[in-house]
Amino acid sequence: MIFDLDETLVKLDINWDLYRQKLWKEYGASRDIYSPNILQNELVTQYGPDMVVSLKELNNQFEKENLKGYKVNDELVKFVKNNKQYTYYLWTANTIALAKKVLGEIGILDRFERIVSRDTVDYQKPNSEGFSQIYSKTESKNAYLFIGDSPTDKGACGSAGIDFFAVTFFK
Repeated sequence: MIFDLDETLVKLDINWDLYRQKLWKEYGASRDIYSPNILQNELVTQYGPDMVVSLKELNNQFEKENLKGYKVNDELVKFVKNNKQYTYYLWTANTIALAKKVLGEIGILDRFERIVSRDTVDYQKPNSEGFSQIYSKTESKNAYLFIGDSPTDKGACGSAGIDFFAVTFFK
């Protein structure tokens, strides 16, 4: 089972409008694109590897400075804590530092076999690059289920050829 973090396991209190404005202003990202993930992907495609490094630094600083707190999806967290027959992964558009901090605080960090984050990929969801860090060729793609909340989560699953389950707990 692959989980998203924000608006799936927890609802992060971060003003993503500030992030979008920063990308629009400082990097000249298209104002026609609203999704932070797609904005980042556009910039990486346009400017290449140097942009990847810049964005990773920006992302870490932004989340560190702007996280005000979070609400927990108690039902899903309880599921992850109590169902040990599954292998769990996290594929998040947040940084690994933030993911580990939050998962540690809610007591489920040790349940995740691997965390794929904004830091570990060049392209964000809906690009399927993150799945390549989870996928084992000894497993059928039918063995994977992604649990997330957004169109970018669903798009990444479509690109990767895995099943998607939409969570609407925070909607």
